[in-house]
Formats: sequence, C-alpha cells, structure tokens
Amino acid sequence: MIHVIGGLSGCGKSMIGQFLRRSQRMFWFELDTFPRDAVDDFRIRTEWENLLRGNPESIEARFPKPMVLTIPSMPIFKGRNFRNHPKIRVSYLIGSDDACIRALGERDGMEADEARLHWEQNNAALKAYLQQDCPEAWKVSAFDAEGRRRTLADIATDVLQGTR
Repeated sequence: MIHVIGGLSGCGKSMIGQFLRRSQRMFWFELDTFPRDAVDDFRIRTEWENLLRGNPESIEARFPKPMVLTIPSMPIFKGRNFRNHPKIRVSYLIGSDDACIRALGERDGMEADEARLHWEQNNAALKAYLQQDCPEAWKVSAFDAEGRRRTLADIATDVLQGTR
C-alpha cells in the first residue's frame, strides 16, 4: 500500500510521515523539500510520474514494502486516478486556517503576519480543492475542535484505516 499524505502548511505532514516510518516500519519519502526537488534527489522521477497517473507498479517494484509519501500543497492528487484505488490511499491533513497558520509559525519561527502571508500564498489552490472537490473520506483532521493538534497516533490511525 502507498499512502500519499498531503495537506495544508502547518498540519504536520512530515511529522506523520516520520511517525509512520518509525511505528509501522514504512518507507518514507519526504517530497516537501522546497526549494530542492526531492523526486530527483530520490531518483524516482519515472516512478513519480507513473504514480501521478495512478500507476504504482514501478515504485512498488523498486520499494516493495509499504510506503508513505508526504507531498507539498502542489501537486493536488485528484479523485479520478486515485478514488477507490486498491494500492494507493490519499489523505489530506486539514485544520482551521488559524490552527494551521499558528502551527506553521511555531514550526518555522515566523511572526504571525509572516506566517499568515506565507500560508495564504502557498495554500490557496489546495484550500479551494479541499473545500470544493476533495472526497470527504480523504480528509483527516490534524487538530481538534479547539485548534489543538491531535496525537500523532490518532492521526496515523485515521490515515492508515481510511477513517476520518
């Protein structure tokens, strides 16, 4: 199984990828490495392009154990190639704008205004997709109703089981 984890900046994609690597012994590709191109760093360009078309066979052949790929806010994995795919599970970590921006600022040491500006510049397309077109089953809450981060174990359980 390939777990693709996207989400809004500050939701904890990398933390979940790291948690799954340790707790489930999954292979973890951290692809959110701007300005570097992690796909080229990992030398998986062909496998990545096939995966984007909904064909996981080449990446599974190279890396046969279960894996998690954490992706930046672009590209957006859309439903047609991935909905009900037997080998690919897509999850998007979500949270309120304020919770995500606060977490982003804390993580990157940004002032509130700087974090908000960065977040708005880099999350607009994904936010629109999540609000309008993303299947509800793909959304995983990274924060509780009060804006506190949920435990990594609880988020990982939702990602692995496909329950939201």
